[in-house]
Amino acid sequence: MGLLTNASGWKREFKKGRSLIGKDFSRACAEWSDAIDDVPSEEFDVLYFDILDVLEEHFIEMGKKNTFKLDYPALEQLATMALICSPDRYELLLELVKRMRSHIGDVKSFGYVHVLCACSIEFARVHFAVDTYLDSYSSMCKEVVGVCDDIDQIKGEIFANDQSVEREKNLDRLSAIIRSVFSELVDVIDREMKNMPEDRMFNIGFEWFDSSERPYMDYIDRIYMDLAECSTSDSGKSALASVKPDIDGFIRSYLDYPNKSKCE
Repeated sequence: MGLLTNASGWKREFKKGRSLIGKDFSRACAEWSDAIDDVPSEEFDVLYFDILDVLEEHFIEMGKKNTFKLDYPALEQLATMALICSPDRYELLLELVKRMRSHIGDVKSFGYVHVLCACSIEFARVHFAVDTYLDSYSSMCKEVVGVCDDIDQIKGEIFANDQSVEREKNLDRLSAIIRSVFSELVDVIDREMKNMPEDRMFNIGFEWFDSSERPYMDYIDRIYMDLAECSTSDSGKSALASVKPDIDGFIRSYLDYPNKSKCE
C-alpha cells in the first residue's frame, strides 16, 4: 500500500510519525494518535494500514537487530485511538501479532525469533488493557499460541543455522511456557463464552469500555509477572500452576462487571 504524500493536516502528522518511529517511538505514536483523531472516517482505512505497515517494519527491524524496546503507554494510546476512531472497530494489536507470525521464519536466528515472540506476548498484554470483549481476548490468545506453534515447526531450521544449544533451550522453554499459559486463557475464556448469549457478551464489553477502572487487569499483570519469572528460570514446568489462580481470578473479575444488576 502506498504511503501518503499530502503534507497537510492529518497526513502531515502521519508522515511526521513515520519519520520518528526508529528514534522516538513514544512521539511517533502520539503523532499517529493525533492523525487518527482527525482523519475523516472514509479515509481511515488508508491511514490505519499505513500505520500497520510502518509498525510491522519497525518491529521486524528490532528482531533483525536483536533489540527489544516497547513503550507500553505509547502503544496503548495508539491502539485506543484506533479502536475508538475506526468505523469497523479494528484490532490493531491482533493484526500486528498476525504480521509478526508471517515473519517468524525470515531470519534463521534464535535471537530474531525471540524478539518476535516477545513482541507478540507484549502486544497481547496491551490488547487486554485496550480492548474489552471476551471474543477479542480469545482471538488474541489463540494467535499467540499460534506463534508458539510456528516456532516449534521451524526451530530445527534455526538450529541448523544458529547452532547455540543454550539459545535453543531458552527459546524452547519460553515458547512452552507461553503456549501453556495462553492455551489455558483460551480454555477459560471460551468456556465462559460457550453458554453466553452474544448480546450479553457484548453488553459486558460495553460496560467495561465505559468504565474508568478495569480490576481484571490486575490479574493479567500478575500473570505477566509470573511469565517473566518462569521464563528466566528452570522452573518452566510450574508456570501454569503458578498463574492458574490468576487466570481464574481474571475471568471472575471480568464477569463481575459494572452495573451487573442492571444487565442481568
